[in-house]
Amino acid sequence: MPTVRTTFLPTPRKISRRVIINLAAIISLPCIFLAAIVFLSEEVNDKKELEIAALTLAEDMEKTPLKDGWTVTDIRATDIHRVEMDVEVALHYQAEFIKSRKGRIQYSYLKLACPHTDAKAYQIMSKAQSVWVRLLYNNELIVTGACPKSGRPS
Repeated sequence: MPTVRTTFLPTPRKISRRVIINLAAIISLPCIFLAAIVFLSEEVNDKKELEIAALTLAEDMEKTPLKDGWTVTDIRATDIHRVEMDVEVALHYQAEFIKSRKGRIQYSYLKLACPHTDAKAYQIMSKAQSVWVRLLYNNELIVTGACPKSGRPS
């Protein structure tokens, strides 16, 4: 008995694996290129924002200097996307006291060097970023850490 074809639609042809790979490459390469451009442009903008934040932080720290003779020696935007501030501890006994303490107590002394909460640098930086402080004595690192979002005590 002969089979009768009931539809007049052509039967779909099998698409070869090579054609599928070529189509995937043609579609994915521009998408990858656009994603890279977007990522790099955000990184450049982020770096500029951090540099501006570092400059405004320097102005803020000049207006409200640190207590106990501590001095800010350098403020910079780093390659790892953060604003760092070097603070020189004034007296030897202060540095030795901070070194002799552990974790939280060292961090409480580090917070004394943090900018105030109303510093303009916090307004420029994104919410995820913070100012990092490096406490030094005679260019020797005592402790480093990120300032809390609340800034230094008044």
